[in-house]
Amino acid sequence: MLRGIINDILDFSESEAGRQITLNPEAVNLPGLLRQSLELMDGVVRGRGNRLVVDIDPSVPEGVWVDALRLRQVVSNVVGNANQFTEHGRITVRAWADRRKGDDDALHRIHIQVSDTGVGMSAQVLERVFEPFYKSHQGPTRPGGTGLGLAIVHNLIQALDGQIRVESQEGEGTTLTMELQLPVARLPATPVQENPGGSLTKARMRSAHILVVDDNPEILEMVGETLESFGHRVTCAGDGEAAVRLASAERFELILMDCQMPLMTGLEAARRIREQEPAERRTPIIALTAAVLKEDVRGYSLAGMDDHLSKPYTRKELRSLLVRWLQD
Repeated sequence: MLRGIINDILDFSESEAGRQITLNPEAVNLPGLLRQSLELMDGVVRGRGNRLVVDIDPSVPEGVWVDALRLRQVVSNVVGNANQFTEHGRITVRAWADRRKGDDDALHRIHIQVSDTGVGMSAQVLERVFEPFYKSHQGPTRPGGTGLGLAIVHNLIQALDGQIRVESQEGEGTTLTMELQLPVARLPATPVQENPGGSLTKARMRSAHILVVDDNPEILEMVGETLESFGHRVTCAGDGEAAVRLASAERFELILMDCQMPLMTGLEAARRIREQEPAERRTPIIALTAAVLKEDVRGYSLAGMDDHLSKPYTRKELRSLLVRWLQD
């Protein structure tokens, strides 16, 4: 955090002095960069009682040229600002890519959008939101910081030749959308792994009936749509108790279980499912979690879970996990 504050101050001083912010573009995996940046913010967001929802669309390209450090700085500042003005709510980060008539084939048009359910802003505050040190003094905020967050974001987006816009209403939250045109980059090819039979064919998964458990309706909808696009049949449960009831009443080939839920945690739900299911009909249970330290993973195993997927995850990572457990 201290390094981030120092970087903000140095960047602001540099731009105010009329000097161009220094950029060091490199070939990066954009979905991976976004996921890693948001993983670092997840604990901060949860510490304020908020939920971080991440939706990285498959249209987001893997290979782009961008200053990775600067883009991480943008993402952390925007999410941090949303978190500061939101309490016991939700922060949603969406990323997608599109093309418009006349777009250069050598560029990707990338959109990154951060929405919160916080206190929102009046029209007067909205006009000054990118001014340094301007404080709205509206609603619950966390003390500290430099007061430079969105001012730095504005300057960095300009340095990246991008655009930024903010929409907000008092009491209804805020949505900040950034648009960047990033050059296409070719990443080093990932070696193709040979399967035990010696063939190099792409692994396939069979269609399955999957139970998805999460107390956040947006995540349930998002994951459900993704699984259905893979050809699976999906049943959703909004809490651990419902998951236990459904697992007792129906046969599922896989269960995707959020670990942090009210009423009954994912770990407790997994324990109860294991207690009630026949030994010869063990259903794989996958933990969906941001907590992936060694002791956390051991806890999932002790609760009867078979694997875990670190939040936030990409569509590609979810598919890889499904192939592992539902390989045709």
